Amino acid sequence: MKRFLILAMAGSLGAAEPKKTRDEMVHEDRAALAENDAWVYNDLARAVAEAEKAKKPLMVIHRCIP
Repeated sequence: MKRFLILAMAGSLGAAEPKKTRDEMVHEDRAALAENDAWVYNDLARAVAEAEKAKKPLMVIHRCIP
């Protein structure tokens, strides 16, 4: 009986959070990176200029959120 109760509770916790859409994931990702000064998000020209100014290599990441 105790095992069933624990499994039922765990199952209900996971079902409470709806699956996020692709647009929601992209918006959350962009918001998190926009607050971080270490990353340049979606502005290649600015990233190249900053890399040249700092004389550091540039890493470009092309991502696909499934």
